[in-house]
Amino acid sequence: MAESFRSELEAVPVLQMESALALGMNCLQMFRSVILPQAFSISVPAIVANIIFLLKETSVFSAISLISVVLSMAFGILLGMIK
Repeated sequence: MAESFRSELEAVPVLQMESALALGMNCLQMFRSVILPQAFSISVPAIVANIIFLLKETSVFSAISLISVVLSMAFGILLGMIK
């Protein structure tokens, strides 16, 4: 996620920043009014893709861990470790 934010901030053209400085904006105004809106509109697809990936993989990992726990319990019962 952080990498997508970083790359999208770098995707904003330098000319936009120079134009904001030429208009007399300070760094905070430039970031809030020029850079952030453009970077956010560019980064929305990457953020949504990451969220979808996390949701899908969470269910896969939970299924794998459930199987692992159940098999560990079964082997423990078979070996007499768990009563």
